[in-house]
Amino acid sequence: MVRRRRRSTVTAVDQIAQPPSPRLVAPDGRVFGRVDALTPAGAMDLVRAGARVAWDSCGCLGGFCDLVWFDPADGPRLHAAGPPILHTKKGTDGELTYWRSPDGPILVLATYDVRWGRFMY
Repeated sequence: MVRRRRRSTVTAVDQIAQPPSPRLVAPDGRVFGRVDALTPAGAMDLVRAGARVAWDSCGCLGGFCDLVWFDPADGPRLHAAGPPILHTKKGTDGELTYWRSPDGPILVLATYDVRWGRFMY
């Protein structure tokens, strides 16, 4: 007879209490998980290295409205536009975050009020 090991109540409650880390799905089906916050200079470095860029103007992570996904060919133009500028609007601060796909590609996500050349405003 094989006995299954039961999870302790504490372990079960901890797993329920911890929300899953956010994930984004690109138009090509690639899944990205959040890694960390970024500075404008850090975002520029990642874009120069070939990172994909997306913009979430309302902060819903695509739950209520669509994210703006920039074409990989836009990377050099975003980089040439200079560092993104983060603003505060309606009590929310513009934010830049670093996301990674399990197979390696990187995403820079701009959230809320971020101005990046003529691409985001």
